[in-house]
Amino acid sequence: MVVHMVMFKFLDKNKQQNILETKNKLESLKKDIDTIVDLDAGIDINRGSRAYDMGLIVTFKTEDDLKQYATHPKHLEVLEFIRNVTEQSVVVDYTK
Repeated sequence: MVVHMVMFKFLDKNKQQNILETKNKLESLKKDIDTIVDLDAGIDINRGSRAYDMGLIVTFKTEDDLKQYATHPKHLEVLEFIRNVTEQSVVVDYTK
């Protein structure tokens, strides 16, 4: 299995609305992209100085499945929205 983890820090403008919209858009990818085994998007409850606003964990069977996800038109559409409403993101991909 391959795990793709991302954390997002959102811009202040319309922050709560953009967080909710991003969560909904990310969750919709599970029905649109068949290489996704599991997808979980969550909104931070910590709100500490080191915390990010949202986390995403997506699981795939293979690295090729992750690559297909990365270039899938639906994912690219969501990614474009996210890039316009976030100031920072970090990612890690690993196998388990």
